[in-house]
Amino acid sequence: MIDGPRSLFDARYLSRGDAEALAKRALSFSTAEQARVSIGSGVRGNTRFAVNQISTAGDNYNVTVTVLSSFGKRSASVTTNRLDDATIQGAWENLTFTADPIASSLEASKDHAVEVGLLDEVDLDGIYDLTILNQVLADSGEEEVAGL
Repeated sequence: MIDGPRSLFDARYLSRGDAEALAKRALSFSTAEQARVSIGSGVRGNTRFAVNQISTAGDNYNVTVTVLSSFGKRSASVTTNRLDDATIQGAWENLTFTADPIASSLEASKDHAVEVGLLDEVDLDGIYDLTILNQVLADSGEEEVAGL
């Protein structure tokens, strides 16, 4: 018998069979022309120190499911860590397709990469040329999108 916290000794990742079953279940809800499911499973641990001694320690087990749906040239994705059928089915139903490249997400990704040392500071001004897209949107009576 193991003497100690059980979570330190159990590998709590999804098995290959469990991951395949989850992917098949998630795909069964899709009505898209093309669909993809990505599954992440892992454990994250933490240890806190006070006065040079361990004061608390713990771990966190998480499974995430990302569904990507494509219709023609448009695609959208959503991620959840709730694995019940209603949530996964709702993920497919709540995808929002947009022509907007969501420039702010590129700016945020760049900032995070700079913060952790993966990228030198870089100016992203003008990285998107949205002239043609905004012309098409305006001609269609839709709202134009903004760059950085």
